[in-house]
Amino acid sequence: MIINIRPRITSEYGAIDSAHTAPHTGVDVAIPEGTELHAVADSVVSRIVEGADRLGNGVMLHTPDGHDVIYGHLSRITVYPGQHLQAGDVIGLSGSTGHSTGPHLHLGLMEDGHYIDPTSLIDAAMGTAPLAVPEGHSGPLGGLQDALEGFNNTMSAIGHAFRELAYWLNPANLWSELSDVFNSGALDNPLMISTIVLILILMGGARWPKKWIAWGWVVFWILRGMVFA
Repeated sequence: MIINIRPRITSEYGAIDSAHTAPHTGVDVAIPEGTELHAVADSVVSRIVEGADRLGNGVMLHTPDGHDVIYGHLSRITVYPGQHLQAGDVIGLSGSTGHSTGPHLHLGLMEDGHYIDPTSLIDAAMGTAPLAVPEGHSGPLGGLQDALEGFNNTMSAIGHAFRELAYWLNPANLWSELSDVFNSGALDNPLMISTIVLILILMGGARWPKKWIAWGWVVFWILRGMVFA
């Protein structure tokens, strides 16, 4: 059974209360007995404990980035030491074994041998939130999902290229872009200099085709002043 509501925390990380005379090393989450518990990340089962005085039945997972995740008070453990898990795999069922006043999960997290706050992992442990999986997809259909995503990305890129081409082939869009460039004034100095040079060439008695090129440039400059001003 997987619960679909936000789990209720009954004892916060670091809390000192009737059940914890020293700062609590994890969080306690009240959930019905028999709730499926999940690996919060790709990991290896590093330790299994059964019938411990305080933790009851427990599982410890070691993640590739060096963290240790602890699940306590389980009614049933479905993994074994050394087993490789993917994020989301079921590791057991919640219960009330060990030092417990009712069905709940003790969730702990260690980094470099020190306990840290595991609150952000609660939803993943319950299977009610997106999992911290690495890039790509896991599971038997992971390769197919990756291939489909690659195909969709390729088709999207092709569609974008065609839309760009259609945009520039549209005379109205081309005219608008030219207007923006000319109106910005970025080409004023280069156009002025090149026009002066061409006029000097024309005045120097340039023959065809240089003469036509020069006159064409002069006309273009006049249009720039009249149309794009």
